[in-house]
Amino acid sequence: MKWWRKWLKWSAMLAGGLMALVAIGGFFLPASLEVERERLVPLPAPELYIRVSSLNRWPEWATWWKREPFLEVAYTGPEHGAGSAMTWRSKYEGGGRAKITAVVPDREVMVAFDFGERGDAVSLIRFEESADRLQTRVRWKFRTDFGGNTGRRYFGLLFRSWVGQDLEQGLAGLEAAALAKSKPVLPAGPGVEAPLNPR
Repeated sequence: MKWWRKWLKWSAMLAGGLMALVAIGGFFLPASLEVERERLVPLPAPELYIRVSSLNRWPEWATWWKREPFLEVAYTGPEHGAGSAMTWRSKYEGGGRAKITAVVPDREVMVAFDFGERGDAVSLIRFEESADRLQTRVRWKFRTDFGGNTGRRYFGLLFRSWVGQDLEQGLAGLEAAALAKSKPVLPAGPGVEAPLNPR
């Protein structure tokens, strides 16, 4: 047997062994992924809750619209609360569906995501308002199950950092959007008349 035939034989055996190790090793990886981030926002809970419990307001703050502002989105169901749903299609973010499955007014919002071939996920956003109602701690938890799909389990090792970054940026965007909308309207300065019919 020539040397190159031996090399091909050993290369094939090595490749087969590595593939077997990868396949077997995947079963020892976590079957689910859970990521949680939090942020203390200097606003009462209702100012934040209304922007999360209305899916048509997510473009104001959610990370995905910052990356690709031209998402094709369609909304169905009620405007607020449980049953509110949206579907999207995008060049970079792919396609999917989100639906608010449960809410506790000013306390929490649960959203179910369907990412098609990429799997499903559940997201829970909680609002913990301070006693003086001047601050709210927002906790955002994201969970997805991989089941027996070892390929998705390996992908989950990288997915954790990406999800964490998206949650952090989303919470920062939620705070910025709420603060911008919460600024009081200043009265006209001395000697300046306010317009009667502002537009």
